[in-house]
Amino acid sequence: MTSFDFFLIIIYFAVLITIGFLSIKKIKSQADYVVAGRRLGYGSFVPAMAAVVLGGASTFGGTALGYQFGISGMWMVTMIGLGIIGFGLFFTNKLGNLNIFSVSELLANRFGFSSRLYSAIIIIVYNIMVMVTSTIAVGVLFSTLFEWSLFFAIFIGGAVVVIYTLLGGMWAVTMTDVMQFWVMTIGLILILLPFSFFQLGGIEGLTTKISSDHLNLSNMGWDRVFSYALLYFFGMMIGQDVWQRAFTGKSKVVVKNGTIIAEFIV
Repeated sequence: MTSFDFFLIIIYFAVLITIGFLSIKKIKSQADYVVAGRRLGYGSFVPAMAAVVLGGASTFGGTALGYQFGISGMWMVTMIGLGIIGFGLFFTNKLGNLNIFSVSELLANRFGFSSRLYSAIIIIVYNIMVMVTSTIAVGVLFSTLFEWSLFFAIFIGGAVVVIYTLLGGMWAVTMTDVMQFWVMTIGLILILLPFSFFQLGGIEGLTTKISSDHLNLSNMGWDRVFSYALLYFFGMMIGQDVWQRAFTGKSKVVVKNGTIIAEFIV
C-alpha cells in the first residue's frame, strides 16, 4: 500500500458518507426511508439487487472456497444467485400488490400479530449474523491492506456503513450499491479478471498450475453443496434484505425482471 492508495480509500469513505447526507433530502416519509419511496427503475434497482450477491461474505467467502476447492467453490455464490432468481420468478408478482415493508408484516397479515413477533425475532438473529459476517469481511480487508488491528479495522469499516445507512436509509443504501456495483463490475470483472487470466497464460496455464481436483465441480462434496442449497437457495427467497430491496421497485415488472437480470449479471 502506498500513500496514494490510502488517500483513495479515504476519498471512497468520504463519498459514502456524503451520499448518506445527500440522501436525507429525499426522505419525506417512512416509505422513503425504508424502501426508497418504491420509486426505483432498472438503472438503480438492478445494481441494488445485485449487491446482495456482491457483498463481502460472497466475495471473500467465494474467494476462500475457490482457493480451497477450486471451481467447486462456486456453489455457495451460485446458490445465492439461484435463490434470488427463484424469488424473482415465484414471489415478486404477489408481493407487488402488498403495501408492506417486511416479511414479518406479511406473516402478521396472514396469521396474526404473534407470528409477526416471532418472525421478527428470528429475522433479527439472522440479520445480526449477516451483519457480523459482512463487517468482519470489511475488517479483514482493511487490516490486511493497512496492517491495522482487526478490531480497529472492523470499527472503522462498520462505522462508515452504519453512518451512511442511518442518515439516508434505503436511499443511501441504494445509491452506494449502485456506485459499488459499477466499481466491482469494472474493477473485478472487466479489468482484474482478464488481467489475471492473461497472467496465468490462459486455460492451458491455469490447468498446469492447479490440481485436477480443483477442476471437479464436486470437489467440496455433494453433501456440502446440498447444505448450501438448503441454506442459500431457499433462505434467500425469504430474506428480509432481499424483500426490502424488492419493495423499492416502482412496478411489478421492474421488480420481477430486475431481480432476474441482476442475478444473471453476477
